[in-house]
Order: sequence, then structure tokens, then C-alpha cells
Amino acid sequence: EAGLKLPFYRRGWFSALVAFALLCVVSAFGVYSVVVAPLRRDAEKFDLEELKKLESASIIFDRDGDEMARLYVLNRTPVPITEVPQHLIDALVAQEDSRFFKHDGVDYIGLLRAVKENIVAREVTQGASTVTQQLARQTFKLLERSYKRKILEAFIAQRIEKHFSKAEILELYLNRIFFGVNFYGVQAAAKRYFDKNVWELRLEDQALLAGLAKAPTRFSPLDRPQAA
Repeated sequence: EAGLKLPFYRRGWFSALVAFALLCVVSAFGVYSVVVAPLRRDAEKFDLEELKKLESASIIFDRDGDEMARLYVLNRTPVPITEVPQHLIDALVAQEDSRFFKHDGVDYIGLLRAVKENIVAREVTQGASTVTQQLARQTFKLLERSYKRKILEAFIAQRIEKHFSKAEILELYLNRIFFGVNFYGVQAAAKRYFDKNVWELRLEDQALLAGLAKAPTRFSPLDRPQAA
């Protein structure tokens, strides 16, 4: 009849909405098939045993057992996580990845926040990389600045989380992280900046190292003591 209203599912706007939804689904499937799925397969090719291969310095001692010199390409002295002060671990986790103990390698909440802040700032100001993603990036030299690299990094991080405990991931991270100049890992940084072992550091020493992990050049106590 002339005055009878059409059901909503027979109206033009509903048909347009359905068509748009179908287009989005097809597009998403296409993106997954062409971009995401191949990167997931690529992530499976990385040898996670590489995470344990930490180049360390060769130390030369005199006949009294005192250190004379170090030979290295990367100055690093690995230490077990049990030797690292808990305050330093807490500070680094709070600064770099506050939800480290809750996520599977990718912090989706932090990612959404970063996307929002980047949109507001109209530039990339937030990266939202977790500790596990940083470990993957540094180990496998994933340095390309692109969305494909970030997706690959995320898939590798999720693999790492399945094969290593949180404590193991933190230990690998603490021994690999860059602290400025040519110092890698918390022990090498502690010896260079404070002439102490990492387990001997005072609370203020630990705070400085935590800051260096975020910005090793900007907060270098050698070049910018006031900032440090």
C-alpha cells in the first residue's frame, strides 16, 4: 500500500551498509592474505637460539688476577638475572613495557594508545614496542622503519613468548640492551659508569642506568652529566 513503510532490511541505506561491510571484510581478507600471512610465515624462519648468542668481551688478567684489558667488538659481560637488583629490573620494565607480565609479546592496549597519540600529534611520536619486541629487533637486526617490519617483529615476539619464560626474556634483554658508547648489557654499563658490579649499584646508580636505556646519548653521564 502507498502509505506502508518498508522493512529496514529493504531500505537503500541498509543495502549500502551491507555492501560497505562486505567490502571491508573482503579488503581485510585481502590485506591479511597478501601482507600479514606471508610475514607470519617469515617469522617462523628465524632461529630463536640466536637470542642466547651474546658476544662478550675477552678479559686479560695480570698474574695477580687483576683485570688489565678487554678485547671486544661489543663490550658485554653477561650476568644472570638473579645478580641484577630488583629495583633496576622494576624501573626498566615500568619505563619500557609496563604490561610486560600481562601480554603475549604485543601490548595491544599500548598499541592502540600509541596510534591515538600519533594521530593527534600528526606524526610518529609513540612506538609501543614491548621488551620482547625490542629483544627481537636487536637480535635479528630488524632496523627497517616500516609497518611490515613492525608486523614481523610482533610475530617474532609472540614466538619468543611461547618458547621462553618472562624471566628468561628479561635476562636476555638486560644483557643485550645498549647503554651508550660501546657498552651492552647492565654489567658492562655498571663497570664503565660506576666501576662496580651491577649487584653493587646504589639506588641512584640504578636510576641513571634505567634512564640511559631510554636515551643513551641524551642522558650520557660522560657527555651530559647534568642531564644524566
